[in-house]
Amino acid sequence: MIESEKLTIDDLVQHIEIVDAKYGGPEVKKYAIGFSFGGLLTSKIASMRPDIFTSVALLAPFFSFLMKEKFEKHYSTIEELSKTNPTQKLMILPMKPLPPSWVLHFVVDPICETKDISARNLYELSQAPLRLTDDMVSNIKSPVLLITGKKEQVVNNE
Repeated sequence: MIESEKLTIDDLVQHIEIVDAKYGGPEVKKYAIGFSFGGLLTSKIASMRPDIFTSVALLAPFFSFLMKEKFEKHYSTIEELSKTNPTQKLMILPMKPLPPSWVLHFVVDPICETKDISARNLYELSQAPLRLTDDMVSNIKSPVLLITGKKEQVVNNE
């Protein structure tokens, strides 16, 4: 479960620094690939520490929910559950029409946390994009490769 976005980012940066110290230091080139929420976290790390990555690839990064209006309708309930019952399992949003079977496989995969996501994680996902500002994006100095999906039904990654 995501305790907090800040804690997750701090942990990732600390891990990078530990690996740097052990395997050659900050002059060793580092390449980052971020998928979904990892794409958002990678973007934030690259903006806060422009010196850290040689280049960045973002694969279908999570920048916001696609069906924002539907999500906002249930926001207060999700926020309350994140405090009172953070492990309560929720489904992100119903998908209509259902994606093709090869995509649906990932939606129902428990590792992907699309079907049974904890209230705390869903709350953190809803808040994290709000904290990625235009000023932060302009701080990213490394080249960025952005790959998005055309038929995405859950997140807006533009």
